[in-house]
Amino acid sequence: MAIEIKRKAPSAHTICEIVLARWGFHAHMVFLFFCFMTNIIVTAMLLLGGSAVVEALTGMNIYAASFLIPLVASVVIIVLPLYESWDTIVLVLNGMFTDDIMLTKMDEIDVKLQSIMKTNPEAERLYLLQKEEAKAKHEDEYETVAAKKTKEIEI
Repeated sequence: MAIEIKRKAPSAHTICEIVLARWGFHAHMVFLFFCFMTNIIVTAMLLLGGSAVVEALTGMNIYAASFLIPLVASVVIIVLPLYESWDTIVLVLNGMFTDDIMLTKMDEIDVKLQSIMKTNPEAERLYLLQKEEAKAKHEDEYETVAAKKTKEIEI
């Protein structure tokens, strides 16, 4: 059924979008309500099922487990990405408040390249020529692969 829906409505993301397009605003609102209630019921069933499992395994009160499972999940969802990206946060802050080593190295490379261009004006022309040859070679390889795939499809 899902494949057939994707064929007939490839840009639709949810059932509610399909209902909106097919039957209009009022049916869309009815389906939004029912879909929301279904999500609430399923979430409650999963939470109570998980709480029952925790009670059976540990002897914890089912009400405490029902409260702690979403609390722990929320803390993990909020804190874990911050913990995982802490190195990136530190690097960004260090880059903002200190001299950036990478920019210094890039400036050194730029100075070296400019001196090469001044001493050898032919270098830029050779570089551009090699770049065009590499691009042409890449396009030829792409055309060869495309031709092989076309032949495989025909067979």
